[in-house]
Amino acid sequence: AAKVNGTRALYAALSRQPLDYSILCSSRSALLGGMGSVDYSAANAYLDAFAQSRSKRTGEFVVSVNWPAWQEVGMLAANAAAHRVRHETPAGAEERVGHPLVDRYIAQGHDQHVFRSRFAVKSHWVLDEHRILGTAVVPGVTYLEMARAAFAKAVQAGPVEIGDVYFLTPLRVQDDEAREVRLILERAGEGYDFYAESAPAADAAGTAEWVRHVIGKITACPAEPARRINIAGLIAECDRDELRLTEENFFDESLGPRWQCANHIRRGDDRLLAELRLADEYRGDLEHFHLHPALLDRAAGIGLLFLVERSGNYLPFGYGKLRLYAPLQQRVYIYSRGGADPATDGETTAFDVDILAQDGTLLAQIHKFAHKGERRASAGRARQRGRGRDEPVRAGVESGHFSC
Repeated sequence: AAKVNGTRALYAALSRQPLDYSILCSSRSALLGGMGSVDYSAANAYLDAFAQSRSKRTGEFVVSVNWPAWQEVGMLAANAAAHRVRHETPAGAEERVGHPLVDRYIAQGHDQHVFRSRFAVKSHWVLDEHRILGTAVVPGVTYLEMARAAFAKAVQAGPVEIGDVYFLTPLRVQDDEAREVRLILERAGEGYDFYAESAPAADAAGTAEWVRHVIGKITACPAEPARRINIAGLIAECDRDELRLTEENFFDESLGPRWQCANHIRRGDDRLLAELRLADEYRGDLEHFHLHPALLDRAAGIGLLFLVERSGNYLPFGYGKLRLYAPLQQRVYIYSRGGADPATDGETTAFDVDILAQDGTLLAQIHKFAHKGERRASAGRARQRGRGRDEPVRAGVESGHFSC
């Protein structure tokens, strides 16, 4: 009531007072929900909707900030402290996993499995080859492969469904730094919730705060006969134009050679067919990575590059659902459909993506991979630069905002 009635009363009292801007303090619960918190989630969702509505009606700059828990104050502070105590890693024998992203299996039980790794730029190409403004940043897709590998080790190997994935905080690592990263699976119904968090490696066992980077769900899928899609039919659907991608027109110096894997695009009005090929010298990656981070990153994000007329930058927000039927291969076709959501005035996008083998065998499906755009305050600056529909292919990638 304080959020809903208070907001109405405040803006009514200020109805004759012109405002330069106003900021509403909402919560991420409006986006993610929470057990037993439907009233709190709804109240904060009201703030988000109010900000959108008033901004459209009046032209004022009104923003609603979806805050996470505050570190030292607020009603979640005590719960957060209790959560950290409850999730201190239990003592016990450790088991090496043998996966490039998941080092050790350190705790297991019927309802919880804990994995630990040490991430450093020198030892992890997902960091060294993925930089934003010169700083190594873990691409969000890395956590999906970590969850898959952990699930295969602790629960069941084979086809999986990963869903309700939300990226919370980027994990940046300096070149001379190491971060301790743990991935935790917690039983939830027939599947598991998962989350990944990190702390400085030098203080991971001490008083350092663990920072959470992603949350999601993972469950096993029943094995099904391989499904094959006619690639010639997809080519016929994508007959508007055709683009050959080379170092001259599609290269990002902030991304390493594994990311330079897109070489051919065919576009329709709201769909495209792309060919991705991992260079021969990196073919050995596929022995360990079922969801190869560079291939999946390009597969998920390429629709945004070539199907959306952008007036600003978009950041990856989350995955509605990803089903992995078989490991990704060195050469794959990407069938992407979607674009900007007109219901949000283009502030969000949604794409459905099929990842196919050379013979059309369906390897993976993505449903509702979402980006969220920066506020319209930055849109004018983008338009002033005079970019056309195809010009962002180079400039947009080089901004570092299309890594997923």
